Amino acid sequence: MLWGQQGLNNDVLRHWHNIEGARVRLPTDPSVELRGVIHFTGGFLLGSAPAVSYLEILEGLADQGHCVIATPIPAVTREHQAAATQALKCFNRAYACLSSSGAMPSRVVGMGHSLGGKLTALMGCAPPSGPKRAGNVFLCFNNFPSTSPKLDFSPSPAATWAAIGANYSVPLNVLVRFSQDGLDQSMPLLSALPPSIRPRAQLLTLPGSHTSPNGPWRDEALLKSLAAAIDGLLREDEDEDKDRRKGEETHAQRERESERERERDPTEVALVKQRVQRFLAEAKEAEQAVKNANAAEAEKEKEKEAVKTKAEAEARQKQAEEEAKAEVDAEAQKAASTAAAATAEPQAKAEAKAEAKAEAKAEEEVAVPFGLSPKFAIPRPPLSSPLSFVSSPPPSVPPSPPLPPSPSASLAMSKQGQGHGQASAAPPQGQGTAGAEGEGEGWPLDGDWEQRLFLGVTGFGADSVKRVSVSGRVSIASMQDGAETYGEISSAGLRNVLRAMETREGLRLGKAGCGGGLTASDSMVDLGSGVGKIVAFFAFETSVGSALGVELGSRRSAAASSVLSSLAWDQRGAGLSRNTQVAARMKFMCDDVLSEAARREWCRCSVIFVNAVAFPPTLWSRIQRVIVRDCPSLRHLIIAGPVVAVENIGIDIDIAGEEGREEEEAARQFLHRFDHQDIPASASWDESFTVSLYSYSRK
Repeated sequence: MLWGQQGLNNDVLRHWHNIEGARVRLPTDPSVELRGVIHFTGGFLLGSAPAVSYLEILEGLADQGHCVIATPIPAVTREHQAAATQALKCFNRAYACLSSSGAMPSRVVGMGHSLGGKLTALMGCAPPSGPKRAGNVFLCFNNFPSTSPKLDFSPSPAATWAAIGANYSVPLNVLVRFSQDGLDQSMPLLSALPPSIRPRAQLLTLPGSHTSPNGPWRDEALLKSLAAAIDGLLREDEDEDKDRRKGEETHAQRERESERERERDPTEVALVKQRVQRFLAEAKEAEQAVKNANAAEAEKEKEKEAVKTKAEAEARQKQAEEEAKAEVDAEAQKAASTAAAATAEPQAKAEAKAEAKAEAKAEEEVAVPFGLSPKFAIPRPPLSSPLSFVSSPPPSVPPSPPLPPSPSASLAMSKQGQGHGQASAAPPQGQGTAGAEGEGEGWPLDGDWEQRLFLGVTGFGADSVKRVSVSGRVSIASMQDGAETYGEISSAGLRNVLRAMETREGLRLGKAGCGGGLTASDSMVDLGSGVGKIVAFFAFETSVGSALGVELGSRRSAAASSVLSSLAWDQRGAGLSRNTQVAARMKFMCDDVLSEAARREWCRCSVIFVNAVAFPPTLWSRIQRVIVRDCPSLRHLIIAGPVVAVENIGIDIDIAGEEGREEEEAARQFLHRFDHQDIPASASWDESFTVSLYSYSRK
């Protein structure tokens, strides 16, 4: 037998040895290298025969390369301090005996179950004796008081907690508790550990109960967890020993170098000091040279900046001089044009009179729509509802004019249109009518176009709206989330805007309409054009070369396209009538105003109209950014709703840094270049409504 000790004859304990009163178990495989020593102490009653009570778990740990030394304790005792002292002495004697018989690992890990955990903690509070403890593993730690008042434990639970907090010195600890253990006190033990030791302690929670460590069969999961915890303690203690030895060697090396330094010749020491001082002086000179170079570079940068600033100032002055010269040239050209116009006025009047006579004669020969000549009038198809044409809009290229309807059919169609709120095929009484011979005066451009062209066509009714009072003013708000709102600026209000524009341009007011001083070189756009009334207004009452409407709502956009198609049907044999000429200058897009295709169209316009009363702030912010940045030809901006403001630019996104400064600068430049005035313009929701007019000025 090992170390000359007589083994137990019991077949279950045939691999256990009784050495100095302790039960010792080594790996059964002689080739397994011992990694450490485990000092085990059992719990109440079971601790008196630990080799039998904890057979499976202790043999499993031994076969994995550990020498297990289990020290028995009395089955029932209240002197816990005495039991801990006796168990420690028994372990030291057995370890010394084993060491004398062969090589033994120097690292020891204590492990105790229940009451054995308390005894293991008391051993850690005693002065060090025997081999060094690498760490302790506490299984189901228990420090409850006695249930019998006559049987007080020594030390008491309170005294035990105090002793652990004051005297416990084992640095590495693993606290194991089980999920169904109502007697476990691992958490109080963790709180009682000294502050220098508590942060390094590990707390493991495993499945099982208070009796899982002494089960009758081997729990492989528990065995694996305990083996890993013990191996971790041994490795960590080994690493600390290496670090400690390395630190000791480093300290010894420094001491030896200091001793050699003291033994050197004083002259050599002085030379070394001189070299060090010279090196420090050279480093200081190099640092000063770098500072001087940086200062010179900064001075050069300042000079460059000054030259750049001067050049920019000269460029601005030159630009101002050129603009002043251009303005003088423009004024001179304007005066010359005014004089030429005054000279050519009689001739122009004569030509206009001749042209009017020619058009009147032509209108007598060919049928035109909307009641100009009832003999050949092309009736608009009857509608079952104001927007029924959406499902089947008229073609972009209309068919040949149908045969003229009979007087009875015209009368019936007129009544049908009046009964359903739609445009009638016959013209309104007293305007543009003619006799049976086809004698007509054409379509006068005096505002009657709105009543004829948009009779029965409206953008209202497609969605619900309600009126909301905001600070004494009336505005439109949607009654339902996502519903579109609708409102219109009156033609009378728009004429006020045109007068202001014409006054701004320095032209005389016209007779039938002021025209806003717009010419064929101008183009306008209505962002959110609805059924197209604003677009038609500019096409009929100004001389703009093109009028564009962009509308996202498909139903209103279809209504505008239907009106345009009906207007375009007024064809004459070899040429175009006045109505068709107006239609040729109008265009509608069913699209998002911020889409790439739409922006390519309207960013080139010189007049922009926006009814932004019901626009969400984020949408209005995006539109403003496009207007102030990407519309180089803009002369007039007409806004019904929130005015342009720097603080509104970028309200929908988080603009910061250089991009944010560029956006704000673009808005400030726009407000600097454009004059702003408020114009009375009644609206469908507020007769006292005003619109904002921004007109370009040379500042």
